[in-house]
Amino acid sequence: MKEIELKVFIGPVSIERPAAITTLKVKRSSMEEDVYYTSRYKDLIETEECLRIRTRDGSSELTWKPPTTQEMLEKKQYWKQELNVDIGDQAAAMREMLERLEFVEYVVVRKERVEYIYDDETTITVDKIEGIGLFAEIETMCADTVYGTEKNSQVLKELGLGAMVRVQRPYRDIVKDGQVNA
Repeated sequence: MKEIELKVFIGPVSIERPAAITTLKVKRSSMEEDVYYTSRYKDLIETEECLRIRTRDGSSELTWKPPTTQEMLEKKQYWKQELNVDIGDQAAAMREMLERLEFVEYVVVRKERVEYIYDDETTITVDKIEGIGLFAEIETMCADTVYGTEKNSQVLKELGLGAMVRVQRPYRDIVKDGQVNA
């Protein structure tokens, strides 16, 4: 199974969540802090990999995602096999370990996140990124990339978000640059 993701920019922080999304059942609501890293020996930003510590509700996990492929860029959707390690309340120790291994903190992303259930395989996530704005992510879990990307595009239209600007950059780069499109 892959998480196939399509992301759009809804607007500035002051804008409201789209009505079509708020009618869906809420799966989870949380505040998250993501600390992203790169390395002195391998530029994880250039390779479009992800190494981060995410803290939510007092618990943390270490995540690595592989590089973005050309096919992902062409489809403006992403599917990466994430590796996640639960580190519980040990975020500070993990940060120290990464720094001692010469990883460098790149940026911290803070967000309010509300996840909605669309159906058994698709989740709609609305993120309010501190200092940037409101985004929606459509995420479908499936093995078939073609099916998942087509479904995400269909759901985007059904929710009335088809005219929104698709975002191809990760939050870490948007926050680092201070703008959605650089």
